[in-house]
Amino acid sequence: MTAFAGKVVWMTGAGTGIGKAGALMFTQEAAAVALIGRRRDKLDEVAAEIQAIGGKAAVEALDVADRKQVGVAGKRLLKLPGRVDILVNNAGLNVVNRRLDEITAEDWDYILAVNLTGAFSKVQAAMPAMRNQKDGLIINIASTAANRVSGGIPDAPEPGRGEMGWPLRATCGRLGASRGALQRVPLGTRQARAFN
Repeated sequence: MTAFAGKVVWMTGAGTGIGKAGALMFTQEAAAVALIGRRRDKLDEVAAEIQAIGGKAAVEALDVADRKQVGVAGKRLLKLPGRVDILVNNAGLNVVNRRLDEITAEDWDYILAVNLTGAFSKVQAAMPAMRNQKDGLIINIASTAANRVSGGIPDAPEPGRGEMGWPLRATCGRLGASRGALQRVPLGTRQARAFN
């Protein structure tokens, strides 16, 4: 029996990359996984992989930048097993023209909405269940851009996502839940290759 056996994990950005790898890892550890992301086709592919190895997966196609969608999906997911044990805020994006003298106002707003506000909205969707359970884990995955400045907007929300851990620690501690922050390094993903 593993530490994750029987746990319910919400994984954002679950269709590709780190999110997909995390979802498969939790499945191999006997957890049920809610796959959350924008591209239903990618989420369905991951769900099929999970089911092929005997795991359980639910698919929620949504844009984490849309608070209403996140709230509705959170309520729907909570009805399935009635709980959420682990929330992994992994969804994030970048744009090609990201220098402050190049980026459009629309791209600026969308990056902040996905990379920072999206994580906040998922915490708000999961926290009531974790409060009732007096247990839970929130993992915010942030880029190493949180520790450096490259002149681009994607650097701005990353410290915010990482620093969200401080108020979460205070809140979660009172609830019997915990939080963590992981930093990812630039990988050879389709998105990362577009910026090199």
